[in-house]
Amino acid sequence: MIEIFKNEEGAVLILSIIIISVLAILATTLAGSINNNISLTKKYENDVRSFYMAEAGIERGIDLLKNNSESVKDLLNDNDKYFSVNELNQDLSLNDFDLFILKSETEDYDYKIKSEANINNSFKEIIISLNLSSLSGLFDYLIASNGNLNVNAGNLTLSAIDDPKGGKVISTKINHPDNFLNPDGTVKSSDNIKEIDKNDDYITKELEIIKDFFSNAQTKAEVINWSDYQNDFSNVINGETVLDLEDKIVYVNNNMTLNKDVLIKGNGVLIVDGNLNANQKQFNVNYSNNSYLDSYSLVYFSQNANPQVNNFKGLLMTDNNINTNSGDYEIIGSLFTDHNSNLNHGGKFVHDKGYIEVFNQIADKYDIDLNEIFANSSGSSNGSTVSIMSWEES
Repeated sequence: MIEIFKNEEGAVLILSIIIISVLAILATTLAGSINNNISLTKKYENDVRSFYMAEAGIERGIDLLKNNSESVKDLLNDNDKYFSVNELNQDLSLNDFDLFILKSETEDYDYKIKSEANINNSFKEIIISLNLSSLSGLFDYLIASNGNLNVNAGNLTLSAIDDPKGGKVISTKINHPDNFLNPDGTVKSSDNIKEIDKNDDYITKELEIIKDFFSNAQTKAEVINWSDYQNDFSNVINGETVLDLEDKIVYVNNNMTLNKDVLIKGNGVLIVDGNLNANQKQFNVNYSNNSYLDSYSLVYFSQNANPQVNNFKGLLMTDNNINTNSGDYEIIGSLFTDHNSNLNHGGKFVHDKGYIEVFNQIADKYDIDLNEIFANSSGSSNGSTVSIMSWEES
């Protein structure tokens, strides 16, 4: 016969001990999980901070080469050897990262930059190889005229793509500087309007160097006769003649005399051996359907450019005069002339150096040595361009 025990004294205590033990195990597990998550979060945070610190080091290195390229070149005597910035006597106020620069002895790239960051034992390293081109100090200007810069009627609004008060001009003679305005209608600061002595050959020298680029490009160009091109109906879209320059160098062997509106587009080069005669037609560059395209063109006329109502994005350069005949003219980029700039009806000009990359793009494709062409240029920290050839992270 089975005896049933009815005395339950102590059962509550045992059950309480079991529950407390389970809760203690759960609390310990939860605490461990929280600590692990905190550690992982901190590690991730340190990894991210280290990565951005290393990336900032790369930017510092690029800036160092662009702004002090000559002094750095003098110190980088041993090819394919990394030098720390301390060895280069450059005080960059480095914190939490080390920066090294190497000058290459190969033709594949000019320099390597290595940036190492270590934050709370989270180590990141970025190594890039790059090519550096000095190009021209003239690219720092919105308008450069190797003669008279005339704004005798109407106002010319000047700015920069990243600064409403920006947009510098340089000329051997500037007439009516009070007609140069900021977008808000105030008169442009004299710091932006630079008149140099006519015996100063700075503009002449820089323009000749840029012309050398166009001369080199011409030898590699596709040649077209403008009259034949614009009369070919396959080149006419929606009533306007369209010329696509993307990755191209096009040489027009005579005047561009327009018999219909024209659209030039694409990251490329147009060289015209003659004048632009608009004949009341529009000459738009990288502007279509009332908006600008995401491209820049380098356009050079060996004689005069006489545009009418136009929108232009890129570099417009003439070997003689430019004569705008409407205050509706707009340029985003730069305008260079080797004689007079007659902008007498005003207009809107915005400095945008995005066109500089087209020099590199075309030079790379057509094997044009920019370093050789621009070797005698004054150079400019802002005019220098960097082409990143490789990027490695670890």
